[in-house]
Amino acid sequence: TMIGNLADAKISLETSAALARLTGDRLTEGLALTRLGFCLVCQTELGQAAVAYERALERFSEINSDWRRDRVLFGLAVLRLKQGELREASHIIAQLESRWFASDTGWRSARIKLLRGWCSVLEGSNNRAIQDLDLASSVFRDLGAQRDLALCCEFRGDARWARGERDAALAEYASAEALGRMVSESSDVVVEATRKSGEVLVMSGQVREALAKARTAHRLTRRNIDELEIVATSRLRGMIKVKRGRIGLGLSMLSEAWERFVRLGAMGEASKTADWLATCQHAISRLSLVASRRKLSSQEPRPVSRSGAKQAEATAHGIVSQDGRILKSVHVTLRAASLDLPILILGETGTGKELFATLAHEKSGRKGALLAINCAALPADILDAELFGHAKGAYTGAYRDRPGLIEAASDGTLFLDEIGEMSLAVQGRLLRALEAKEIRRLGENHPRKVGTRFVGATHRDLHRMVKEGSFRADLFFRLRGVVVHLPPLRERPDDIPLLTDHFLSQMAARMGREFELTSEARERLNAHPWPGNVRELRSVIERAAAMCEPGAAITPDDLGIEWTQGSGSLEEHLEEEERRRLIATLESVEWNKTKAAHLLNLRRTTLVGKLTRLGIEKPRKKK
Repeated sequence: TMIGNLADAKISLETSAALARLTGDRLTEGLALTRLGFCLVCQTELGQAAVAYERALERFSEINSDWRRDRVLFGLAVLRLKQGELREASHIIAQLESRWFASDTGWRSARIKLLRGWCSVLEGSNNRAIQDLDLASSVFRDLGAQRDLALCCEFRGDARWARGERDAALAEYASAEALGRMVSESSDVVVEATRKSGEVLVMSGQVREALAKARTAHRLTRRNIDELEIVATSRLRGMIKVKRGRIGLGLSMLSEAWERFVRLGAMGEASKTADWLATCQHAISRLSLVASRRKLSSQEPRPVSRSGAKQAEATAHGIVSQDGRILKSVHVTLRAASLDLPILILGETGTGKELFATLAHEKSGRKGALLAINCAALPADILDAELFGHAKGAYTGAYRDRPGLIEAASDGTLFLDEIGEMSLAVQGRLLRALEAKEIRRLGENHPRKVGTRFVGATHRDLHRMVKEGSFRADLFFRLRGVVVHLPPLRERPDDIPLLTDHFLSQMAARMGREFELTSEARERLNAHPWPGNVRELRSVIERAAAMCEPGAAITPDDLGIEWTQGSGSLEEHLEEEERRRLIATLESVEWNKTKAAHLLNLRRTTLVGKLTRLGIEKPRKKK
């Protein structure tokens, strides 16, 4: 761990903890779990680190090793602050304050005040934070604890900035940088203080000075393995892009930062990023509204602000689109997230169904995990075992009890991808889980209650499958508590440039250099029919960026996609695809145009116009 070989350290510590558990050596198991938790924090695997620390607490409590338990509690408090879980962090700090001799004026008491000051900043109690940090600083200064003193300056800078004291905040960050460099030129405190200075400068309108800070922080993060700081620096660069007028790219970088913070479990930073996204989108919407009012002064303004608000809402949650149907789907998903209803997501392969399932889980407030399974990837009997689990001795090789995914996702969310491929037998058991909120493991006679929230997704036409008898009607109607439709990428061409810039910004953050597309390359992207939808576009952009020479722009040849081949033009190819889809939908509802329009998320008059344009008529019955 100390030399940075975290992957090998993790394996060794996991092995050590497992062996100690088998031999009943609780002390060694607790020590291994403590070091494993620290290793996982260094790898920014915060959720797993919390589990390791909590298991270490149990071991040390069992052997009454209070001082080791307190050390783990301190590490867990730091972890909870990183995750933004302030209530739990405050509770742990209170425990430590009662145990670590509140009257003691030494190093341990000062570290508690440092933690309390950090927590107070995040809670918005800035005056209290400054008082605690001042007291801690005086102790650290006498002890020569440069890193802890630098942290006090950094958090005091956060409090000053929150109080609107810009110059005082910048002075605190400068002190933190100077003290941090006494420990190491690329220490975490130096990176954080530099990046936070850049944030203050860009929010104050000093974009050039902020850019210099961002470049320094970006250079330092190449030697720093803390992914949280890498993402935060990328967020700063996104803010600067927006301020300099590169709005699409800047918003994409901010959106990518939000996604990565959520994946890392840093919900405090994710919330801050979402606020900045919403602020940027609100400012852009206001500029658009002012422009439209100047242009159309005699008319009522169009609902630009409403669509702008929906786009801000989608972007704040990591979904890049300006298509009204996608924005509506985001709004529906957010409203349905906290409801105890199943969600059914319909859309072609690659349209982002799992992204919407993740959004529904994250906004549900559920404490359990999000688990996912592809129903098309497993045979029926194995899928049944994966979902429902088995008891020990249920069949040959079942040497222990094993919970299924439905049980494991209790108090969480289970995402059933490609649910249309599920066999009828498994569908019947799944219906029982949905209706009765209980499952029965294979080999057991008694049911088990579960609190799992189900989200299903498919590219199949479930209406037609119900009529054909390949999908249970009762399960279909139970699943569609809330239905989310995701249109294919070829039907929303305005999203192609947005998504392109978004994926380019991701590659820029990953590879440490900017990418540009030639106008011909953009034309090629806009003309492609994208049968693989957003997933295909992402793959094309990532491959082109990876293979592009440094300093060169991405050309059509770099994309690796061709103009649509065949006897017809691209327009004819798309018309044929549209004709095929319309006919298939009409046939599934026996040519009922009202039902077909509902399935296609179109107005009936729009559907009738398309049928007339494409020459589609209901076939006459043969006499």
